[in-house]
Amino acid sequence: MKVRVAINGFGAITPLGNDAQNTCAAVKTATPALMHNQIQCNGIPCRIDDEVKDFDPLRVMTLKGAQRTDPFIQYAPAASLIGH
Repeated sequence: MKVRVAINGFGAITPLGNDAQNTCAAVKTATPALMHNQIQCNGIPCRIDDEVKDFDPLRVMTLKGAQRTDPFIQYAPAASLIGH
C-alpha cells in the first residue's frame, strides 16, 4: 500500500503573529516578541516568556469547544485552518 501526502502550506500561531504570513513578516523585520512577564502562580514564582496576543478561538471552533479547551489546544486547529 502506498501512502501519498500533499503539503500545501503551513500555519503558525506565535507571539509574532496569529498566522504564517504575519509571523514570517515579523521574523524578516526582526520584530521582538519576548516580553519576559513575571507572574505569580499560586504563590510560586514563574516566568512566561511570551504569549499569543489577539487570538480568537471562535474563528476555528464553537464557543462550547473554546470553553472546554485550554488555549494551547486551540492553537493547533487554528494553525492548520487560518490563512488557507
